[in-house]
Amino acid sequence: MIRKHRDTHFEIRFKASDPISIDEGRNRFLHGPAVVHCSNGDWVVTYQDSHDDPGRNSFIRQRRSPDGGKTWIDEGAIYDEDSKGFGARNPAFGMAPDGTLVLVVQRVGLKRLGKVRGENIVGSALLISEDCGRTYKNLGLVDSNIRMGHQGCSTHIAEHDGIMYMPAFNHRGLVLYRSWDGGRSWPERTVVIPEDSVPESPRYPTLAVRPDKSLLYLGHFNRAIQCFRRTGTLGNRKNAKIKWNKIEIYNDINLRHPVLMYTGDTLLCLGRNMAAWKTALCVSPDHGETWSDAIDVVPERGPGGGYTAMWPDAKNGGVFAVFSTDGLGFGAQDILGMFLSDFKIKRIR
Repeated sequence: MIRKHRDTHFEIRFKASDPISIDEGRNRFLHGPAVVHCSNGDWVVTYQDSHDDPGRNSFIRQRRSPDGGKTWIDEGAIYDEDSKGFGARNPAFGMAPDGTLVLVVQRVGLKRLGKVRGENIVGSALLISEDCGRTYKNLGLVDSNIRMGHQGCSTHIAEHDGIMYMPAFNHRGLVLYRSWDGGRSWPERTVVIPEDSVPESPRYPTLAVRPDKSLLYLGHFNRAIQCFRRTGTLGNRKNAKIKWNKIEIYNDINLRHPVLMYTGDTLLCLGRNMAAWKTALCVSPDHGETWSDAIDVVPERGPGGGYTAMWPDAKNGGVFAVFSTDGLGFGAQDILGMFLSDFKIKRIR
């Protein structure tokens, strides 16, 4: 269907498929999806399947569509440490240049939930798959520093010119990991948004490589839910340090758990609109300089969920967006998908 949106800045038209049911109606807390389009053409979606948000009785479930999103095959748990006292949450996908899948899973220590401050997040797990997600090899932790290293990735892992880029949360702030071997190791960790450099705790980083080969690193403040950005310039050498510019606070985008993705020259940001507590889309025609108002992605659904993922649809153009939304009962969430494409934007003078 054709969707239309008009605000004080833009008139926007785009195509949106009907919502696609990936996993719904099970009265479970289904959360934090990740999506990837495999080299064999399959769409694969993973997500937290648990009793509650902190991760009690949790594991990472995977579903696969071999027919362009029409049907979804349940492949069960692909990562489960519940018996060892660890919850599994918020998976993140990347794809190495050779088509190998990289999957990162946030882990929480369940035995000390409620006994320590915060959510007791521990080091994230690193997995790879060389057969389009049929099997995974656990490579251990992303970062050997269990407590002060990698604390979770809430967006896809980007790849550019053979280098992989993974935004992540760290106790020192928001960081960026880089990999030169297809995601099998992550030797470089750079603090991009130091905890003490912004008015309040920064959360949920995401990243896009812009057409001029600069980086756009975006996140939001935890309580104010106001987004900020920091841009970086890539060096000519593959191991060159990134030159970061100053941190800037946006006035026109305030999504929680934002995820950036290009479709053509249009930059999309998908996340939770906190005013409605629903999945929403913001659109930028100028590579993240200005943004549209939030567009309700599934107006027919009620409040709930809003944690999101996107991946390019190489076959048909546009992106495939996956997100959590309101579920069967109180505290439950479903996982839906939607193809978005053919964005036309007119700036209102």
